[in-house]
Amino acid sequence: MYPTRRFLLYACILGLTLLLLSSEQRKAILCPKISALRQFLWGFGLGLGLLLLVGAINVLFFHSFSVFFFLTRPAAVIVNFLTFQLLVAVTEELLFRGFLTELGRQWKQNDLLIALLSALIFGGLHWLFNCDLIQFVMASIIGLMFSLFYMKGKGCSIYSLIIAHFLYDIAIVST
Repeated sequence: MYPTRRFLLYACILGLTLLLLSSEQRKAILCPKISALRQFLWGFGLGLGLLLLVGAINVLFFHSFSVFFFLTRPAAVIVNFLTFQLLVAVTEELLFRGFLTELGRQWKQNDLLIALLSALIFGGLHWLFNCDLIQFVMASIIGLMFSLFYMKGKGCSIYSLIIAHFLYDIAIVST
């Protein structure tokens, strides 16, 4: 079961992120002019693509790829796990893709620079929590990819990235 402190930390970060965004920024991030189906398909496709890529790398180098460990747990643990992973996906996507992208654009920065900085900070957060170089590298690569899709993908929105992030996390994170 996840400690209450981690849950509260993510809830506070989410609340702070939403407070720091102006009403125009919140509207730009949370009300995209993209159909819900298109956003869902982008998110599901991106999440599935990540799982296949990471699965292939794990099978190739580590000869195994066990996913969805949480499904063997009691129902209460599964619900707790899924709720926490959804909170993590929402918080991290709003902070790293939404807030930092809007902040970079407000400061009139190049999209590639915004994506790189966002990805490195995203990787740094994962390093901070896990002290694992592989986590840092993988999170930075995924963060860069998500940032570029968010800024350049015609059908991709913050919701697409939340779906992809959630699918990825529930598949690779064990309880």
